[in-house]
Amino acid sequence: MRDFLIFLAVGWAFLVFRSTLFRFFPEELLRVEPVTVIVIYLGFTRTLLRGSLISFLLGYMTDLFSGGFAGLYTLVLTTIFFLTRMIRNRFYTKELLFRMGTVFLLSFLGGIVMFLVLMIDQPVFELYPKFFSYLVSVALFNAIFSPLILMLFKKIDIAEKKFAGESN
Repeated sequence: MRDFLIFLAVGWAFLVFRSTLFRFFPEELLRVEPVTVIVIYLGFTRTLLRGSLISFLLGYMTDLFSGGFAGLYTLVLTTIFFLTRMIRNRFYTKELLFRMGTVFLLSFLGGIVMFLVLMIDQPVFELYPKFFSYLVSVALFNAIFSPLILMLFKKIDIAEKKFAGESN
């Protein structure tokens, strides 16, 4: 239960940070979606039920912060979680470089899912010119900054296990 609250609190903090302080940076320089990296970490380390529930709630919180289509981020982040689980079950995923590649790939695929959903409402020619440059840069920045976020959560997991061992 404690890790459930920790992931939601850190995800909320990243969302607040992204919606406030990231506004001061030029959009071309910093395009990181830390919640996506958190969901990928959940896919690598958590059980199906716990991870999918946290991913769903993080997606819902992201929807609340973004003000876009209701349920878009919920769908994308939950899909990313399940894809990460599939990758985890089929490959050796302990290496940092593999995890960075997974973050890049799934960030890119998550963007494609968003694009397909947004095509329902807007014509393709309005989204297409900016889409690929934005999508590649978000996926690249997520992959570059993912070691920091993955290490943060690994340390949180270690501290939580240590705390749980002391409290028993």
